[in-house]
Amino acid sequence: MPRRADSSNSGGGHGEPYTGGISYSGAKILITGGTGSIGGELLTTLLRHRPKLVVVFSNDENGLFEKRSEVGRRDDVEFMLGDIREPHSLE
Repeated sequence: MPRRADSSNSGGGHGEPYTGGISYSGAKILITGGTGSIGGELLTTLLRHRPKLVVVFSNDENGLFEKRSEVGRRDDVEFMLGDIREPHSLE
């Protein structure tokens, strides 16, 4: 779970993205719609904060393939194919 960080860690104006004072370091994060434009940018931004794991969840199989190719092989990113409207795909 994300934790509140001190104000010196909140980014903005120093080349770091603004995080609202939340530290994502060591967090486990799920991005639904992770292959879309917003989800992809969110993934890029979150990886700068060294989370323990980011799960990119999408119903776009080709988008997952492309995003996996873009990100490369990493231990802190997993890709899952499924649809949040189908609960069995979340298991």
